[in-house]
Parts: sequence; C-alpha cells; structure tokens
Amino acid sequence: MKTIGVIVAMNKEMAKLKTIINVTETFEIYNNTFFCGEYNNTKIVLAISGIGKVNAAMTTMLMIANFNPSLIINSGIAGGYATDLEPLDIIVGNKVGYSDVDMTSPIAGAFPYGQIEGMPRFFESQMKYINEKMQKEVKLGTIITGDQFVDSYEKTSKIVSRYFPNDNVMACDMESASIAQVSYNCGVDFLIIRVISDVIGRSNKLDYDTFSMLASNKCANLVLEIINNVK
Repeated sequence: MKTIGVIVAMNKEMAKLKTIINVTETFEIYNNTFFCGEYNNTKIVLAISGIGKVNAAMTTMLMIANFNPSLIINSGIAGGYATDLEPLDIIVGNKVGYSDVDMTSPIAGAFPYGQIEGMPRFFESQMKYINEKMQKEVKLGTIITGDQFVDSYEKTSKIVSRYFPNDNVMACDMESASIAQVSYNCGVDFLIIRVISDVIGRSNKLDYDTFSMLASNKCANLVLEIINNVK
C-alpha cells in the first residue's frame, strides 16, 4: 500500500482532512505531530508544520525519514499576487522558488536571485498527479516563498518585476519552496497547492479571516481528489 504525506502550516488547514481521513495512530517526533491513517486504500500521513521555512523543512524531513511517502502534498492558503486572482481561486505551483534568497554577489558566486548554490532556482511539482479535470479547476503558476507575511503589493511587485518578471508569479507563501527543496533532495515526488485567502494589496484582515477557512476547506477537497486519483 502506497503512502502519501500531506503537510499544512496551520490547524485550520488540517481540520477538514482530519474529519475524513480515518486516523488510527498519532506520533510525536521532535515536537511534530504526525497523524496516520487510511483513505481510499492509501496510507495517509498528516502533519502541521507551523509557519515558516525552517518549520516546513523540518516537518518534511521528519516525514520522509520516518514514514517514507511516495508523494508529499503541501496544501494550504496563500496570498494572491496576480492581478486577475480572487479569493478562493486554486493555484497549483508548477514551480516554486524563494523570494528572499540573494546570492547574486560575485563573492557568493553570482547566482540568479532566488537560487541557492547546488540547487535549481525553481523546484518543479510533479504535474502527473493533476489530471485534465483538475487542470480545468485550477490555475497553474509560480509560487514564491519567503519568511514574511506579504500584504504590500508595492513591495512584492518590486521583487517580482526585478527578479521574476517572466516567471508567472501567482502567489506568495512562507513554506512551499522549503518543502519542495527537501523533497527534491530526497527524491520524493511533491505537489504544491494553494487556495487564495487574500489578494495582496486588495484585502484586509476581515477578508483574510473570512476566506481563510473557506479556502482551507476548498484546498482539502482538491487534496482528497488527488489522493483518489493516485495509481
């Protein structure tokens, strides 16, 4: 029986999944809780990483080392950057990268902005898990990750226009590139899925509070659909 891991950052992003997955075991590993169960004849491991790149990377590594998933799905909410996005739009990050990595100095090796030495600049999701029906329901694009909650379109657009002008940046978050990097290094397939909870520069706290739970539930529905379609 195959194993699929699902990592989210916050409790609200896990709530619906835990009501549907038949959780039979719980493991505490270095302050990380892993909920193990089955769904549609597949072993499922759920984890809440906490917010930020280090938390996300640690949870991903612990999941791979202890549960050996064949696929890791990182799901949750994100701030929308593209001007045509609306709250509750679904984004599949066909590639993800860092918005706050800068090794462009000649002393550091003059790497393109966002690239870490020895790593690709972008990590590409395994799109084979997104079938034609799903592709009609989602938008594909780049998600950039940094340790900042982004709420200023002006600040974000300066980074995107300068460093990612042709990369179809759709959304910003605080975890996905770290999860992708660890999965890439370990040879584990990954998918990055985000539902827009707020649009950068157009939303306020009320919008975020209103849409974040709805977005989390919508993201969970797509995760379950993907699990149902994994061969």
